[in-house]
Amino acid sequence: LAKSAVDVKYAWDKWLTVQSGYAPHLHDGHDNGNSGDVTRHKISVGGLVMTYEEDSGLLSVTSDDWDASSEAILDFPEWANGMTIARAQYKSLLEHLSRQNTETRGDTPCNLKWS
Repeated sequence: LAKSAVDVKYAWDKWLTVQSGYAPHLHDGHDNGNSGDVTRHKISVGGLVMTYEEDSGLLSVTSDDWDASSEAILDFPEWANGMTIARAQYKSLLEHLSRQNTETRGDTPCNLKWS
């Protein structure tokens, strides 16, 4: 079972970690480790960069992800390097995002596509 879950939204070329009931703020966003370029299949949650596997919905920390994450997160653990550490709630994240009704600009863009 998950130890924690977060809502993540992509807006303004950044990944925003959003608490339930609160509006997203740009200062909460991260785009380190090339995560601001959605064609790279990267996501950054609080500075933790992970690579998204669209077929499985799993998120892994590659060597490059670990390097970028350790610059943003002090004492980022070495054991995370090369590990699959999370999963998206929706196997087809893009399909879910395209169906989502949005009330704020910070929710999700309708033109997000992986190459």
